[in-house]
Amino acid sequence: MYQGWQGHVWMRAIENIFLATAIYYPSGSPFFPAVCLSLGQILTYPVLTVTNRIQCQSNKAGMIPKRYASIAHGLRLVLQEEGVKGMFRG
Repeated sequence: MYQGWQGHVWMRAIENIFLATAIYYPSGSPFFPAVCLSLGQILTYPVLTVTNRIQCQSNKAGMIPKRYASIAHGLRLVLQEEGVKGMFRG
């Protein structure tokens, strides 16, 4: 089984919390749902970036070499090597 599947579960849970906040607790402001949904995406996109990189790595010739052991390791490595911009690079 893919070792990082828990990351997808937590990522979707965070997105759903912000989505539910935007839908079920309207403040009357048109910007409140936009802010909630944007925060959900900002918090979950780095996890999605790392999970995509984990799925693309392989030991086969011509493929991206294996570098990330887990989602947490991938987040640390991307942050150290590429900085915050690397988290949103894709």
